[in-house]
Amino acid sequence: MHYGLKEYNLAFADYNSAIRQFPAEAQNYIFRANAYLAVYQYDMAEKDYASALRFSSSRDIVYNDRGTFYIRINRPDLAVSDFDKAIKVNPRSIAGYMNRGFLYKVMNNKELAIKDFEKAADLGCKDASIFLRKFYNIIYPTRA
Repeated sequence: MHYGLKEYNLAFADYNSAIRQFPAEAQNYIFRANAYLAVYQYDMAEKDYASALRFSSSRDIVYNDRGTFYIRINRPDLAVSDFDKAIKVNPRSIAGYMNRGFLYKVMNNKELAIKDFEKAADLGCKDASIFLRKFYNIIYPTRA
């Protein structure tokens, strides 16, 4: 609640309390990392993403979240690595394919971007088909 209202000090108090009560719950670290990100405390955000992965390295969402963090701090190499891990953990990770596809698009790697958007469309993501048409003029049906 406080995070959405941009009351970050109160949000940090809430997240710290949740982490004290449930220290092995990865989502609490992700929430706090996102708050750190909002106030440009990138070192603290990175530490919290690492903590979240210690407790939940088998969830693709954690890798996707950290990958988007790496994009924000201009570390595309680390972002690609995390999106790769998200897809390895969950081969049906639409977010992993979409995030990596967007990153490849920004990096001007058309071939890999198209491949990821097509895979996301194959998994049922309608937005992927829209982006293929918008960015590359490719008509590609959503399959799932």
